[in-house]
Amino acid sequence: MTHLLCFGLGYSASVLAHRLARQGWTITGTSTTHAGAARLRAQGFGGVVFDGQAASGEVRAALTQATHILLSIPPGPGGDPALVSFAADIAESRSLSWIGYFSTVGVYGDADGGWVDEDTAAQPASERGKRRLDAENAWRALGQQAGKSVMVFRLPGIYGPGRSAIDDMKDGTARRIIKPGQVFNRIHVDDIATAVEAGIFKPTAAGSTISPTTSPARRRTWWPLLPDCSVCPSHRTSILQQRRYRRWRAAFIPKASAFPTPE
Repeated sequence: MTHLLCFGLGYSASVLAHRLARQGWTITGTSTTHAGAARLRAQGFGGVVFDGQAASGEVRAALTQATHILLSIPPGPGGDPALVSFAADIAESRSLSWIGYFSTVGVYGDADGGWVDEDTAAQPASERGKRRLDAENAWRALGQQAGKSVMVFRLPGIYGPGRSAIDDMKDGTARRIIKPGQVFNRIHVDDIATAVEAGIFKPTAAGSTISPTTSPARRRTWWPLLPDCSVCPSHRTSILQQRRYRRWRAAFIPKASAFPTPE
């Protein structure tokens, strides 16, 4: 039986978790609190506690059953919490074959407006980016040593239901940023799930992938269109508003199409 253990079952990982659960997978997620673990169990998942500090016996037990693990907990000054606490358990697990790691395009540093891809050298400028790159390398080293497949997903800004410019405008927190030459890369949370699912079923030899859309844009380009798009077209809106929304959504928030659909 396939069993996914998510170290940090948050906004992005939960979309994948629900998708795999519908395919018959067993899903277990960690939470920093007992209340959070209970909420995961209420969703039909296994919920275990890991506060990022002390190794948990129930996480160790889950690692003896998991076939895949997905890591989305950010690394601290001492490294990746899951790696620090459970490296030996993960390396020695007989059931585990695949490790996925959520990283960031921040590992590339400032590209001065240029394009980057998987062959671009990582040159992080921020402490956060450096920690992420160190964690990537540490997981790859563990995978190579233990014979586990490791895939790194370098993610840009994430948006989706409840986390978009339209939602910001509705709750009054939207900001218009005007900075010459600045463009934003982003990815829809559904596309993250698709990328990881493809990585599970068809791992790449490279072991890492960049997962944004291929249409970076300046915020000021699509900002003026938000008022006409602020009402979800599934509600009672005019035909003109619905057309404007669909046109804006297709042009400025395209969903990625570069990931193969798992068979």
